[in-house]
Amino acid sequence: MADELMQYVGALPAGLRGSISAGAGSGNGIRRNPLLREMLEVKLGLTLELPPGEEEAAYGAAVYGAAAAGYYPDVRSALSEMRKGDLAQQLMPGLRVINLVDDSILPELAENGGDVGAIAGRWRQYAHIAERQGADCILNACSSIGELCAAVRPEIAVPIVRIDEAMAEHAVRSAGTIGVAATLATTLGPTQRLLQQQAERLGREVRLVPEVISSAYERLLAGDRQGHDEVLAETLARMAGTADIIVLAQASMARAVEGLPPEERSRFLTSPAFGMGRVREQLSANRMN
Repeated sequence: MADELMQYVGALPAGLRGSISAGAGSGNGIRRNPLLREMLEVKLGLTLELPPGEEEAAYGAAVYGAAAAGYYPDVRSALSEMRKGDLAQQLMPGLRVINLVDDSILPELAENGGDVGAIAGRWRQYAHIAERQGADCILNACSSIGELCAAVRPEIAVPIVRIDEAMAEHAVRSAGTIGVAATLATTLGPTQRLLQQQAERLGREVRLVPEVISSAYERLLAGDRQGHDEVLAETLARMAGTADIIVLAQASMARAVEGLPPEERSRFLTSPAFGMGRVREQLSANRMN
């Protein structure tokens, strides 16, 4: 196997081979076979570094899926941002993450007006696949289809977490007037309904101030990431004058908050940290039971 892998290295242009100064290994073949790793290091004359998390192929699929779905303008940007924001490892070191990615969902929802029923069957299958793969908790990371969780939860033996549910609960507990910002119209409705549901559950009265910033998403699709963030930050700053707290309906909007004054940032809620915090709570509860 080592010789076969080295054939791929040998197929590289000579100039490129001569410039290699570091080596990285991935996959269980190298991770779980110390002898194979040692043989490759001897042949390469380099030490092979292994990534901190497993499931490298799934992680790569998630990176490409995020770029293809328009969350990031290109693969390089997606990789950079997803590395920076690896909340799972920050909050739960050593956690094994399996990514199931379907990059056709958001374009389909954009075409059908946000009809999540059209993809409900596929999402149900993904949840069952995750359970069969041994997941202790399932995180639905797309706010546009979060409403599908409720119907599938009775069928699955492990908790299913909506990435934006904890954020919505915090918003309702903290404010009476809540701004809801989205760059995709398909996400605005589900987020508003979730906030209303949380308000009813907690016995709170809230007023929602929604806004879709479609021009920001258009810039993101065009590869203008900076323009996306600037348009979004400008709109968010304006919304701050009309609401106590502003909920950002999509995880991809979170980085725009960095362009706001530091003293104002706590008023803008983003879902990734809240969602991953809820996952940690569920996993802790699982261990206690």
